[in-house]
Parts: sequence; C-alpha cells; structure tokens
Amino acid sequence: MKPKITLSVDKTRVTEGDVVELKWSCENVDSVQFTLDNGYKANTIPVESSGTKKFRLNRSKGRTHLVISATLNGKTYYESVRVRVRKMKATKAENVYDYTGTRGVRHNGIRTTWWNIKSRFRMTWEHLPENKRLAYKMLLSLLLILTVSAFWPPFFRIASFLLIGYLFWVILKR
Repeated sequence: MKPKITLSVDKTRVTEGDVVELKWSCENVDSVQFTLDNGYKANTIPVESSGTKKFRLNRSKGRTHLVISATLNGKTYYESVRVRVRKMKATKAENVYDYTGTRGVRHNGIRTTWWNIKSRFRMTWEHLPENKRLAYKMLLSLLLILTVSAFWPPFFRIASFLLIGYLFWVILKR
C-alpha cells in the first residue's frame, strides 16, 4: 500500500531573503526526510511525519526544490514543490554620518574629491626626479612673477616666457 504524502508551501514565487512556510503530512510511513535544494547545495534533515517549518530562502539559482521523502518497508516515496526565487534588487546605500561629523566613504563630495587630488599630487611629487622637482618649482615661481609683473618692461616678459619654455622642455623630455 502506497503512503499518503501531502506537501504545500504558502508562496511559490519569492524574492531572495523572503520566508516561506512549508506544511507536510505523511501517513503510514517508517521515516520522513526533508531536502532543500537551492541549486548550489542540497541539505537533508530527518523530520517528523507531519509538521510545519519556516525557511528563509537567501541564495538560489532561480528555483529551490523542497522535497519530502517518506520511507515505507524499504521503499522511498517523494513529494516535491518548486519555489521560484528572484534575485533581490540592489538598493542605494544611504550616507553614513559618524561622530566626527564627516560623511561616509561612499560620499563623493567636494571634501573627498579635494582629498583625492591632494593625495595623488603628493604621491606624484614624491616620485619625481630631483631635477624635475626643481624645474617645477622654478616654473611656478616664474608664472607667479609674470602674473605680478604686469607693470614691468616688455623685454622681461619675453625673457621669462623663453625661460618657461625651456623649463617645460626639461620637464617633458624623458
């Protein structure tokens, strides 16, 4: 005589992280096992001949199989239910404010942008050869002089521009 197995689940379509409730009943059986197969791994546990159990379906390859297997006189009988599990949509993280008053890592505001520029400039400056550092220092000082020298004679400006051109050539030649 074949045992009577009933199996039901409250939801057949869920999103990752949702909870489903499984109800089963097996009459005239020797032992009952429950198997949950999410496509990555199958777990089997012995259960009572009837009962309910709640599961949180987190990770799945699209379909999760819930199987009740009942054994009677050495012969195994199965009843299964499939639950379709959709991937959870990613949500945007909120800004995190800590006790220091600064925003979290994900904030790309002016402070973060300025800090990134400053740290990149510092790292680049530390890895420059000494002659190029000197050339940059002279170049910046001459640009400052040219800006201030709006009232100086024109020949000084021409000489300064020639010197700046030479320094650019020193910097850019490898």
